[in-house]
Amino acid sequence: DGGFDDVSAALGFDDPGTGRAVAAGYLNDDPFLDLVVTNIDGPSRLYLSNCTTSRALIVELRGQASPPFGEGAVVELFAGETVLTAWVSGNPGWAGAMHPRAHFGLGPLEPDRLVVHWPSGRVQALPLALEGSARLLLTEPAH
Repeated sequence: DGGFDDVSAALGFDDPGTGRAVAAGYLNDDPFLDLVVTNIDGPSRLYLSNCTTSRALIVELRGQASPPFGEGAVVELFAGETVLTAWVSGNPGWAGAMHPRAHFGLGPLEPDRLVVHWPSGRVQALPLALEGSARLLLTEPAH
């Protein structure tokens, strides 16, 4: 019907506080994003993701002509006809912070290609064949 269902309580996100800021990262060193939420009128909250059956791809960038962590890059993940896009930024919004990485939840997708559009204008493409979750560290090509 084009609407949304409120599942916050079922997922443990039914905090009645007034949120002030959120930071996303990999606090328990698995490939699934964890959240720290600060509230104006109550305690901060830590939400650890404990996925066991899902898969994810994390792409970290190292710029040469572009910013050091690839901020401003656009990363495209191809799985057949499906394209997932991530914009690399360490600033998701006011009072928010996260490591500048591209994060893709894969579910049943079988990605076959990754394309990075670097802020310098360079384009880097590589084939993929993943089993399970993965982390990639890509350095911007010299030319």
